[in-house]
Amino acid sequence: MSDLIKNSRMSGFGRLSREEKIQKVAEFADLTEEEVNLLNDQADNVLFEKLQRMQENTVSLSPEPFSIVPNGRINGEEKLVVMRGEEPSVVASCGLIFSWAREGNNGQGILAEYINDLMIGQIQQYGFKDEEDALKSKELLLENKESLINIANKVDPVLVKFGGGARDLEVRKIDSEIGQMLVTHLKVDCQDAMGANTVNQMCEVLTPYIEDLTRHKVGHRILSNLADERRSTASLEIPIDEIKKKADRDGLNMSVDEIEERLMNAYYFAKNDNYRATTYNKGAMNAIDTVGAATGQDVQAIEAGVHSFAGKGDSYKPITEWKIEKDLIKGKIDVPMAVGIVGGSTKINPMAQIAKKIMGVKTAKDLGEIIVSAGLAQNFAAIRALALEGIQKGHMKLHAQIAATEAGAEGEEVEKVVQMMVEQNATTPTDARKFLAELRAERE
Repeated sequence: MSDLIKNSRMSGFGRLSREEKIQKVAEFADLTEEEVNLLNDQADNVLFEKLQRMQENTVSLSPEPFSIVPNGRINGEEKLVVMRGEEPSVVASCGLIFSWAREGNNGQGILAEYINDLMIGQIQQYGFKDEEDALKSKELLLENKESLINIANKVDPVLVKFGGGARDLEVRKIDSEIGQMLVTHLKVDCQDAMGANTVNQMCEVLTPYIEDLTRHKVGHRILSNLADERRSTASLEIPIDEIKKKADRDGLNMSVDEIEERLMNAYYFAKNDNYRATTYNKGAMNAIDTVGAATGQDVQAIEAGVHSFAGKGDSYKPITEWKIEKDLIKGKIDVPMAVGIVGGSTKINPMAQIAKKIMGVKTAKDLGEIIVSAGLAQNFAAIRALALEGIQKGHMKLHAQIAATEAGAEGEEVEKVVQMMVEQNATTPTDARKFLAELRAERE
């Protein structure tokens, strides 16, 4: 189809069959027969039939690596951790840190804790005449707190039956460019669900009652992804000697004092510079996101909550802390962790169910603890690699493997091309094609 007549406006696209949708897309994007077949092959399975109900206009599935991180010991329990994602080196480096942390904390490994299941729903009001008007409405809302909570709990009697439901109600006054605002925070114990739908429904149900009480209209009513009362924490400790042994094997020739200095420099750089803190936190999110993705979580919600939490106060800060005591480096993480194991894609996606089974996840608490443990381990993996050897060296082999595959290497050719690339400090697809051609020429 020529660029001049392309038109993405497709009336009734959602009512077409999958085959018809793919054909429309193929015509629009000038897809080859091979590309169309690939879309059809990925879609033609039982998993597609289930997952297409999660998102409108689904035409195919996009495969991603479904990987296992070994060596985990969390709160004394042996754990395999599942990740779904394509970020190079995350699985291997996280597994390495898990192995180093296994005997820490008196043999308990990583110590993790899940801090309650409270999510926050926000009900916003604006248009007050002045501060006195806003404060009067705030007083009315707080006087009727118990009745408002009772009304909210009628939304989901099953949640209440199993020990969850609305727990508290707070009212905040905000000074804004358009005058005084009130924001009612409804705090809901969501148990093993992430809880967005329930919290949003509760906020909607409360809206007319709040408007009647205050005689002021409600604006926004929606869950907040800054789940600062639903957090997960983890701590680990690693012998400096283990890090020194790895440095020696890598030929880095560093003393213990130099290793400690470099590691702490990495942390304090991030602690005192927003630009560095952003990338530093991304190192932890590489694991947090991929474990979340493997278990069907709302990864964007987790990301938003974590980064907003990191930005509370005067400036954006690291989500982990590190210190050296005696012969150990000790780290901890404390972040919002709004996860669930019931409802949404966690129930529909069979791969998410398998991931939870592999990890022994029975509750949202289990999942939150595993996710932050992986995040803390991966954060240190990035710190160690960057501080001691440089991040590119650590990534080189995996980048070379990707490049070799893209160049068309097959079977044993992949490892041979990778070896040639690593020896020549080369990682681009152009390099891979060159080495593959040399390898095949030698065989002829």
